[in-house]
Amino acid sequence: MRKSSALTSSILMLSASWIAKALGLISTIILARLLTPEDFGLVAITMLVVHFLDVFANTGTQQYLLSKDVVDNDDLNTAWSLNMIFRIIITLALLVLAVPIANFFEADLANAFRVSAVILIIIGLTNPAISIAKRAFNYHGIFKLALLVKFISFIVTITVAYYTRSYWALIIGTISHYTLHAIGSYFIYPFKPKFCLKHIHEQWDYSKWILLRSFAGYIRSKGDAFIISKFFSTSDVGIFTIAKEFAMLVYEQIATPVAEIIMTSVQKARSNDTDISYIIEKYLLILLSLILPIACIISMYADSIVVIILGEKWLAAAPILEILTLLGISTSLTMVFNSTLTALKLTKLTFKVDVITTIIILTTLFLLKGVELVEFALIRSLLDLVVLVSYFVFTKLIIGLSLRASLRNLIPTACSVVLMGFILEYLANTFVIDNFIILAMTSGISLLCYAIIFWIMVNILPFSGPVLKDLQSTINTMVKRKFSN
Repeated sequence: MRKSSALTSSILMLSASWIAKALGLISTIILARLLTPEDFGLVAITMLVVHFLDVFANTGTQQYLLSKDVVDNDDLNTAWSLNMIFRIIITLALLVLAVPIANFFEADLANAFRVSAVILIIIGLTNPAISIAKRAFNYHGIFKLALLVKFISFIVTITVAYYTRSYWALIIGTISHYTLHAIGSYFIYPFKPKFCLKHIHEQWDYSKWILLRSFAGYIRSKGDAFIISKFFSTSDVGIFTIAKEFAMLVYEQIATPVAEIIMTSVQKARSNDTDISYIIEKYLLILLSLILPIACIISMYADSIVVIILGEKWLAAAPILEILTLLGISTSLTMVFNSTLTALKLTKLTFKVDVITTIIILTTLFLLKGVELVEFALIRSLLDLVVLVSYFVFTKLIIGLSLRASLRNLIPTACSVVLMGFILEYLANTFVIDNFIILAMTSGISLLCYAIIFWIMVNILPFSGPVLKDLQSTINTMVKRKFSN
């Protein structure tokens, strides 16, 4: 019963995540038509600061409660109280320092910081007993709440943006999102938290490590945004933010599930004495076979994608989007190696790699702060290869991953993508890609051609290894089933 509940819960949360991301993407597309790159830049800076402070305010309440074997009311109350203490202090600090922080970014955002500070408190007011529902795999209420909150905040944001044409629409929408979630959490689980510090020492011993890890993770993922916010115009910040969001969206949706599967597969392989390098080679091939054709379309049709989806005022984001496809690919591959090392319980090693590579990336970007935005995006993408190479080297040393075998496995994918590129260029010269239907048609045709070429390449390649042979068998079985039905 518990396995069934866990499976159902996983499906519900995955569905909620996809639907929420779909609504978020639709919201971004609509807002891009209503607002300007400068508006998005101002909000990006505001949320960058708020979420950075939220890292320090987040005491790991949920992780702590989920990690305990038994949770009582004192645990819930202590977790809620400790969280609120941190959040009140940090909120007051933001209110006091709003002007200096705005001056640091050279933007008129003092009022935006003051208003957005309430988000820190609202998050803390969320019912801590939601963790009890998660422990019991009771995700039905959480699923409904997540969708309802996302939908209502989506309507609020779009409505305010339509009437005001101001970046305040995004801030108001964000506040409404967290407010609705906090209120709704008390309908999911009827618990009224009270101030209590009975187990504060126990929780702080746990939470301080969560805080450290969260800080390192946030700096790694958002460090480039801090540098752009400081040394580039607010319009450039908005352009980079939107381009990065679109460039990373597809890869996150593909690479994240693959990374989770890899962790499970590697853990099972350890207990069954299975060859881990074979597993990694297989999923590297699957991942790259999925993301490279998409990257090819984004790279070659970047101008059309930006103009059709976002509008002509966002045309400056096209070269940034094209360049950041490289960042998306390297990030996806890094997730594979990171998941492998994590599954092998080498978390200290991954933490050290993250810290060292983050220092290298941010130091380099800071020293090159005078470059143009396109050059900044290119350098940022190339620097991410440092992270990728570092993770690959350690993975190779630990599990004996073969670079030659991995590259050999990618021959069908590489050849198929190159031929797909010629097809994309031919379609671009044949059709005027100026509307969504033509864009979808040309992209669909090229993807179909890629799939056919890939299938042919996998079947005719004379020097395929065990990974390609297994893939060939799987694909042929799927094709036979499809046509036999």
